[in-house]
Amino acid sequence: MNILIINNSTTDYSVALINKCNIILCGIIIDNNSNDYINYLLTTINNVFFNSSISLKEINALAFNNGPGSFTKIRIINSIAQGLSFSNNIPLISISNLVVLAEGAWRCTKIKKILVVNYAYNSKLYVAKYCKNNNNWYLKNRIILLDIKDIIAFCDTLLGNWVLTGNFWFLYPKKKSYISNKFTILNSNNCNILDMCALVINKFNINKLTKLENIVPIYI
Repeated sequence: MNILIINNSTTDYSVALINKCNIILCGIIIDNNSNDYINYLLTTINNVFFNSSISLKEINALAFNNGPGSFTKIRIINSIAQGLSFSNNIPLISISNLVVLAEGAWRCTKIKKILVVNYAYNSKLYVAKYCKNNNNWYLKNRIILLDIKDIIAFCDTLLGNWVLTGNFWFLYPKKKSYISNKFTILNSNNCNILDMCALVINKFNINKLTKLENIVPIYI
């Protein structure tokens, strides 16, 4: 099993290669204002292959972030993933940034109910309720767009022990302090590639792959 994983959803530009049970990492952090995303990613991918002695032809699947995220970054990562997939006949694994954040929150707390709230645009938020069962994440209902003024009322509907994560709580600390006595809140704006690796391995093992023509990027 050889899986190439590309993560450039936030400031952490990372590439990982899973070879059987071993994870080979090569990650870099660059200036958000840089316009040289493609060269950074392609150079990092090349370095991973060089250091691992594994070729692109030996890759069994290619995983990548599919948003929500910056239009430029998500567009680029989709283009690279689809180009490598099409030219080398490599199956794709599409991973939502929101479920990666949920995996990270679970790793830190072991609580299986995670509410991810990320800023979208204007006064809108991406809100996703995830529950973990037998190592699988289940999205309850669907990802919704919610107005900032309605987030406290939405959180008040949650029953049981929930962890709240996502970049919203960092951007709006007053909202966080208002409900911090009811929930565990983890500020997070970074999709950790190790959390992404765990999700990718699980998807690969259950053959949950994404067809090239079914890739639909989610932009902020």
